Amino acid sequence: MKRATPASRGERRFLTVVHASLSGWTWFSGRLGPEESTRALAAFISAARAAVETLEGEADAFLGDTLQCVFGSASIHEDDTERGLHAALALQRIASSIPAPPGTGVRLAVGVDVGPAEILALNNGRAAWVGAAVENARRLREQAGEGRIFVSERVLRLCEDRFSFLPRGEIILHDSASASPLYELRGERVKDQEAPRSHPAVEMTGRNAEMERILAAAKAALEGRPRVLLITGDAGLGKTRLLGQAAAALETAGFQVCQTAPRGRSFSRDYELAAQFLDGVLRRRAGENARAAAREKCLRDLGSSGGELNLLLDLLSIRALPAAEAIEDARARKVALFAAVRALVEAASGEQPLAVLADDLHLADALSRELLLALGGAEQGKLLVAAAARPGEASEAWKPSAAVETLTLRPLSAAETQELFHRLCPLDDPAVARALSRKADGNPRFVTEIVKSLWWSGALRLTGGKPVLVRGLDDLDIPDTLTALLIARIGGLRANARELLQYAAVLGEDFTAPMLGALGATPEQLQALDDLAREGFVTPQGETWQMASELMREVVLNSLTRQRRRELHMLAARAWENLAGAAPEKRATHLAHHAVQGGEPGKAIPHLLYLAQIKKRNYDASGAVKLLGEALDFLSESMGALDDAETARLTLSGLLARGELFLTLGDANNASRDYQQAMDLARSAGGAPGEIRAADGLARVFVLREEYEVAAEHCRFALQQARELGRQSDIALCLHRQGLIEYRRGDFEPALLSFNEAISIREALDEKHGVAASANSRGNVYYHLGRYDDARASYEAALAMVESLGDLPGVSACLNNIANMLDLLERYEDAAQYHRQALEIRRRIDDRQGRASSLINLGGSLVRLGQHEEAGRCLEEGAGLARRLGINGYLAEARIHGGLLLGRRGNIREAIRELEQVEAFAVEHNLREQQTFALLTRGDVMAMADDHAAALDHYRECASMAGRFQLRIYAEKAARRIRAAESGGLK
Repeated sequence: MKRATPASRGERRFLTVVHASLSGWTWFSGRLGPEESTRALAAFISAARAAVETLEGEADAFLGDTLQCVFGSASIHEDDTERGLHAALALQRIASSIPAPPGTGVRLAVGVDVGPAEILALNNGRAAWVGAAVENARRLREQAGEGRIFVSERVLRLCEDRFSFLPRGEIILHDSASASPLYELRGERVKDQEAPRSHPAVEMTGRNAEMERILAAAKAALEGRPRVLLITGDAGLGKTRLLGQAAAALETAGFQVCQTAPRGRSFSRDYELAAQFLDGVLRRRAGENARAAAREKCLRDLGSSGGELNLLLDLLSIRALPAAEAIEDARARKVALFAAVRALVEAASGEQPLAVLADDLHLADALSRELLLALGGAEQGKLLVAAAARPGEASEAWKPSAAVETLTLRPLSAAETQELFHRLCPLDDPAVARALSRKADGNPRFVTEIVKSLWWSGALRLTGGKPVLVRGLDDLDIPDTLTALLIARIGGLRANARELLQYAAVLGEDFTAPMLGALGATPEQLQALDDLAREGFVTPQGETWQMASELMREVVLNSLTRQRRRELHMLAARAWENLAGAAPEKRATHLAHHAVQGGEPGKAIPHLLYLAQIKKRNYDASGAVKLLGEALDFLSESMGALDDAETARLTLSGLLARGELFLTLGDANNASRDYQQAMDLARSAGGAPGEIRAADGLARVFVLREEYEVAAEHCRFALQQARELGRQSDIALCLHRQGLIEYRRGDFEPALLSFNEAISIREALDEKHGVAASANSRGNVYYHLGRYDDARASYEAALAMVESLGDLPGVSACLNNIANMLDLLERYEDAAQYHRQALEIRRRIDDRQGRASSLINLGGSLVRLGQHEEAGRCLEEGAGLARRLGINGYLAEARIHGGLLLGRRGNIREAIRELEQVEAFAVEHNLREQQTFALLTRGDVMAMADDHAAALDHYRECASMAGRFQLRIYAEKAARRIRAAESGGLK
């Protein structure tokens, strides 16, 4: 240690400056009264001065509720900066000990910097210092907010081996023109940080077991085993608090923690939670105020590039890279996005353990829930995902899964409730604590609100630094429910604050002072925001604010009359209409929500249709169907409010879009209803393009039902309309559909002509997806005509095209068709390989119909390869899917392969009985190919039983049937078996 020479005016020194402010002191002192507040402040100043001087620093200045301390002035030490950090922590502990009502305590905000300073004046032997370090410490303290210690990068570099810090973005310091990194001091560094540790700051009454389970999951994550936790419990039981306490414990354990929550709107934005946590990961890496370019660089550093990088940039509302090739297919885009996010999370958590904490999961959009759950399947990195949801809704939020561990919060016991009450309000009379605790019925939020209501009503007062109940129990009017208690608290607010809280509840999401002003808040009312924050109604989030909880928001909204609520929602809608720079999806979400809640759903319809397109693009068909259903309901309710032509146009668009989505979901009945309504509307409104789309949709419905004659009628009508209008793209589509119907009916030559004509038109229009689809279907026709080389060439051309487009469904369809052709050529090993590839893709993209097909086909190949156990599993799963989807052709094929499996296992009689039943089933449902296939397989089973005469009879009947149905490949198979039987070579 060096003793400094006496300072003189103008002298410069290298100092560590600690600047602190008592947040909430003005409001708090008003509640205490002048005598109590003077004594409390004097006690704090005395303790603070003693703590600083013990560390051989100097308490430089006290001004009201602000103080400044310096180290390196009166005495110079090599560890002055470390002493300054110890002082900052000591000052926080002293501030937290000031007796205060629960939820209203004084908290200390601190800023610390190190650097040159200069003496401005000497006063009673004390130096008044000015300069960059002094100004920077003040700025850091202002940025810290309540209860935190913020330091500059210089302080971090000097002390990072002895103290723990977390990055908190960037700040413009006095001595720098550009932004500098900002850090929060978390405490002295713990030597062993291999596993999370609990400490007093993270303890909750009655929640030790739950916290231990979270910490155990965190330990597993640190060992490279990603974990997913779902925390459930009724409102007020402490789900949000538990997540917050977990965040502190996880940060102490070395995790980077990203906290997310939905905003409680009727129409949530897709991937909202995913965008929040991903943005949090990148901001921590690039700086809190990082621009789009910096975040893009982070994504590249973490290994994202090309189309996947564009998907991530789109998720973050950053402009996509024009050079990267877009992924057009919706399912492929969803699969690629999930893979990109998982890869990014694996990379980021490999550098530092990552915890994603999501609150109110039941309010989140379906895609965010699905993506968060999928992160649990990460194979690398150190990742923990924990989410909170209300029970009942939680089961909808995340379907039961072996990958999810569920923590169900129970109400506190009577003893725990009293303990919590005593911690919040240490009354001397235990009988009073017991009586008040019983009202809470084990709900910790209720306990907290009871204590707050006692302070706000004046029933509790501080006397001698301790809370005292100044009214008798019989004089306390405490409601019996948490909701009623909140209503009473809201009713006790001043008129300005109460009205401002109502505006905030209507806005719902992060709100700003200008948005509140757009609803009618006056400058005088806006000054009440700080009061609302201190009293626990709203919470500051940088430049924005949020309601303290979704329950609080619900209670405030319910306090408004229906008419007043509608008025405020329409004002909010107009505010969003006038808001520049908002992302289109975010703007549409708010406009739809406020228009519906404002009682003018007709104005929400265009935005609902737009959001449905986004959901369809993101491959959330169920979510899109729900939005379209709401839009169509609003249209029927708004007759007369919109122009008739506009109503008809929007209704037709909604019906066609929803019909297509129902087909995607395999719901033929609802699809048929929507397409028929669309057809009737298009005819009455004179909309020929609408008739074409409706007729094509109906054709697809009847193909799915295997009613090919009716499907052909609708297809011919659509083709005629398209030709009359000269709509080339629609003509190609109708020709493709016609080819599919002809192929299904066994009319292979006409089908070939239809597909060739469709390909020709689509090539001229440069419709690559269309060309690939038609080429793939044409391959099916070729192999049924016995033109195997042409079939293989057509399949491979289609496969190369869909692979270049990133079209995973198209890739799986081509692989499946190649495998089917190899099956019919009896090249079962090659066929099984292709079936496995197609099945893997179809599982990834959740294509249920395609998965059923691949499972059944793979099972058939495996039967013939003698791999009976795996074949049985595939056939059972595939048949179950086909039965649930109502696809008779697939079900028949599964049963045929199953019959052959019975024969291979020696159960000849059962095999014959099953195949006869399948043949009758095929006849009943007009399944010609399956009928022929069952007959051929029956012959194979008879051959296994060495009954060659019966087998020969079946083969001859099969050859005759294949000829009638123009199933050339089955005719050839039967012919080969007939020749073998006649020559004695049948096996």
